[in-house]
Amino acid sequence: MRHLAVLALFIAAGSVLAGSAPPPDPVAVAIHRLSPAASITSVTAGPLPNFVTALVDGQPLYVSTDGRYVLQGHLYDMARGEDLSERMEAASRVAALKTLRPQDKITIAPPHPLYRVTAFVDIDCPYCEQLVNHLDAYLAQGIAFDFVSFPRAGTANNPAYASAVSVWCTPDRRAALRDAYAHRTLPARVCDNPVAKEYQLAVALQVPGTPALVAPDGTVLGGLVDPVRLRHSLDALRTKSNAMKAP
Repeated sequence: MRHLAVLALFIAAGSVLAGSAPPPDPVAVAIHRLSPAASITSVTAGPLPNFVTALVDGQPLYVSTDGRYVLQGHLYDMARGEDLSERMEAASRVAALKTLRPQDKITIAPPHPLYRVTAFVDIDCPYCEQLVNHLDAYLAQGIAFDFVSFPRAGTANNPAYASAVSVWCTPDRRAALRDAYAHRTLPARVCDNPVAKEYQLAVALQVPGTPALVAPDGTVLGGLVDPVRLRHSLDALRTKSNAMKAP
């Protein structure tokens, strides 16, 4: 009898625990039905009525609170003339780039830079070659560059990956980067390097190609952009940022 009483208590306790378990989140259920391996970074209210905004693998999704509807695409606030989806994606890029240490990047800057951009580059990329071979024209516009490696063909059996490792493992990495794009022979080197990590970061951010230029606020500025045009784009971003901060 005592054993039965104890068993009854365990069964009752189990029923209470089962009853107190929260029901499945319909938003998460809907997202994982679309993509079982999706990583949900955040879920916030609005801006659409009865919808939440979920940041999924760096991209915003708009999901009805009951999980029935999922909307993917760019959402614009026409009253403010703002692309809300791009704003979220830009913030995600900023957070991701902060995971890189200063020593992970190859920084080439003028004496007194006005602006700084992150440049995803592939050694085996003709447009990257044009960017680096004409880098002095960008420096003359007051633009500093933080170069991040993105060997687009991956890290296995990819000569461009091996070349990037050699560049990043050279004591004078700035000179090695310029030499690589000038088709000067570099000695093969191996060391503890961030190239594979940077490749994975570029894939996670869905960087479309190389070069890819990213402003400090996460805005994608394009690929091979003329130096003067790039300066004008950065000027415009600064003006917009100052206007948004104004009371």
